[in-house]
Amino acid sequence: MKTNQPLLRVNNIETYYGLICAVQGVSMEIQPGTITAILGNNGAGKTTILKTVMGLLEDQPDKGSIYFKDQRIDGKDPEQIVRLGIGFVPEGREIFDDPAYGNLYRAQTKLITTDLALKFDAIRWHEGPWDFAEADRLLAFARANHQQLRGHTLIWNENAPPWLQRKSARELRYIFDEHIDRVAGRYAGKLHSWDVVNEPFWPGHEQNGDYRNGPWLRAFGPSYVKRAFLRTAKADPATRLVLNEAHCERNDLVGQKIRANLLHLVDELLDAGVPLEAVGLQAHLQPNKPYDDQLFGDFLGKLHERGLNIYISEFDIDDSAYNGSRQRRDRLVARRTYRFFSTVLKIPSVKAVICWQLSDRYSWYTGLAREQKKRLPRPLPFDRHLRPKPAFDAMVRAFSERRPV
Repeated sequence: MKTNQPLLRVNNIETYYGLICAVQGVSMEIQPGTITAILGNNGAGKTTILKTVMGLLEDQPDKGSIYFKDQRIDGKDPEQIVRLGIGFVPEGREIFDDPAYGNLYRAQTKLITTDLALKFDAIRWHEGPWDFAEADRLLAFARANHQQLRGHTLIWNENAPPWLQRKSARELRYIFDEHIDRVAGRYAGKLHSWDVVNEPFWPGHEQNGDYRNGPWLRAFGPSYVKRAFLRTAKADPATRLVLNEAHCERNDLVGQKIRANLLHLVDELLDAGVPLEAVGLQAHLQPNKPYDDQLFGDFLGKLHERGLNIYISEFDIDDSAYNGSRQRRDRLVARRTYRFFSTVLKIPSVKAVICWQLSDRYSWYTGLAREQKKRLPRPLPFDRHLRPKPAFDAMVRAFSERRPV
């Protein structure tokens, strides 16, 4: 294979983040314009739909074009992508493809969260086959290393495949129930917990109650949340059921609205007898946003008073707002990390802290930075060489100072 000739060209289409795909067994990073680098032989092992290409074409059908081996890809023909041999590599493969990173997970974690492997679009991007291969592989990894696996996520109103978006409300209701029954049933009793519903709120969609818009809201209205929990509990009575939400730690209008709406939803679910055990709060901290850690701690206290456990479910810190040397940025990230957890860990109901990846090498911010040709980020406890950073020490310090609960 000649690496100086791009197999996949993206013309005049804006990508949302650095995309990793596999083209006949070779991983590549897509940037606006053309392929810029071949990253190694990390093929998917089998052919699935390249959802990112389809999504770009769906969103921008008249703005540009995508070619594979000089053959234009038609966004209206999903089967064409299968015929051309393009496969999507879900996040989670890095612990298998990078042995040193897998060892870091073995040494540093007791609880792993799936990122893409159990999302609807990873399992069912193409209407017809169900793909559990990556999720099964992650579960086997966790079990082999005496770790537990969190399922993320059964129901989310984002990243809906094109075929799902075309369904009627009646069809969506059937698909919703079928999906929960089959996926939760397949992993019944095998997971630490399920993020049953992810990010129910987003004020920017301007829906009643600030709900995030999407197929499930269209099919059921806000009652989809309650239905999802009841259906999941029936399929898997043993697993902890979690409501996962973003932006609650922010103290701008978005964060204030989401906190208020989330508390209201929690009360509705508990009053209805829904088996909600925990609330996951993502904590993707962005220093350019307003924060009030004490106010966030008060919010956690309200969840504690309702008898719920709390998971800090996707922790990292976007350091793009910090200026100066790498050492200075690392110090600022560590300081913010310690202050955040010093407040959070005062709440007895905080039972888990999950970082969104362990190393800067695999942070989702890295893809964004590469696409935008910005400075590489350092948002996680371990650097790109898998060495602990000051943020790691800050977490250890905060954890060690926590009083027994």
